[in-house]
Amino acid sequence: MNPGPPGFPQTHRFLGYEPGAPTPELRRLNKFLIFNFIRLFTILNLMVERERWGIAYIYSSKNNTIVHITDITGSETIAFSSGGRVVLAQRLKGTPTAAILAAKQAAQKALEKGITAVHIRVRAPGGHNGPWVPTPSAQFAIKTLITSGLKVGVIEDVTPIPHDHCRRKGGKRGRRL
Repeated sequence: MNPGPPGFPQTHRFLGYEPGAPTPELRRLNKFLIFNFIRLFTILNLMVERERWGIAYIYSSKNNTIVHITDITGSETIAFSSGGRVVLAQRLKGTPTAAILAAKQAAQKALEKGITAVHIRVRAPGGHNGPWVPTPSAQFAIKTLITSGLKVGVIEDVTPIPHDHCRRKGGKRGRRL
């Protein structure tokens, strides 16, 4: 049996409440505060700008560097640029300077269209005869994407590497000079 507050007889239950338990007014106030806090939190979450992710494909060969930024599914092109678009001379397309300018141009277009973060996929020519290592221009392109304001997630190498080679050209005795 509940003794009740001091000064009341032992048999009286003081309206069924334990001493120190919240009253109905306090419960209503708590419910009101919690409900309004949840509403405020939801509104603030909607106001905060969320990250929009994309994929940056960097193809880097000795003759050119291509930077291609797509949405996260990879199906829609957001921005595209290459070394040939940003330099005048044909022989300069594969240089790190051209890669920097191409990556900067693609990153600016992507930021304008709302992409704030990218996963990077680097590719060298690969295949049966091509080099399987990306050129230094790819590293400069990655650095430029980072410094231009894009957040970077995963960086992976997607160079096609054969599991067994076709026979190289040159014949049995190789290329003779």
